[in-house]
Amino acid sequence: MSKEKLIENIKTLSQQEINYLSYVDGRIADVCMNNNILNTHYDEWRITREWIHGYLGRSFSGNLQRANKYFTEPDRLLRVLSIMTTRFYYPIQALGVLKKALEDNSATPAMLAFFLRAIRRREDYKNVFEGYINKPKFNVGQMVQLRANIGVDAVIEKQKHRSPSFRSCSRWSLAEARKKTFMVLSSDPPIEGRVFAKKYSYHEKQGGCRYYKLLPIGEAKTYLVTEKFLKECRTKAVKDARK
Repeated sequence: MSKEKLIENIKTLSQQEINYLSYVDGRIADVCMNNNILNTHYDEWRITREWIHGYLGRSFSGNLQRANKYFTEPDRLLRVLSIMTTRFYYPIQALGVLKKALEDNSATPAMLAFFLRAIRRREDYKNVFEGYINKPKFNVGQMVQLRANIGVDAVIEKQKHRSPSFRSCSRWSLAEARKKTFMVLSSDPPIEGRVFAKKYSYHEKQGGCRYYKLLPIGEAKTYLVTEKFLKECRTKAVKDARK
């Protein structure tokens, strides 16, 4: 049964989709191009392994469903991929190829399904994708505070280097920020440079590793803070700020 399903999945692919598959798994791409799975040397053990762990196995239909859902908002998807390219020093090649295909309007849901399967094995990529593909938890103008469990990796600061980059804030900066109440200026603010900080996993209620640009009440200096460690502020400071 697994062999028949694999063959069925392979037959649905276009040449462009097979070419993209080679960026995430050259072995199975070769199988698709040469129909090696039909040969007797491709034994039952290999077929079972491909069905359980491979890109065109039992997870393919679920990834394809997710991909079709994300393709209903192509501009948003392209923005997420563009943000991902700035979060890693050497982004994986599959990310850049998929981004360019989206820009050229040549990407397909199957290509995105392969990408989703690929980043499942790369926790940082998975965290960034899920953190930005989901809608923001806070709105512009909303008052927020930092959660008690926030660490230095959740607040990033621009470094004074030749090549612009952002890294974790100091413990002193974090201690000062804990005392403040903030207004949300923007979600997904432009960050000109690479970000070298922890990519937190997505939580349905708390959010993920999306960054917000925040302005402390009564101050001019802004902060870049991770969504997962923000909470809505309901203190007296909010009432005072709205007056």
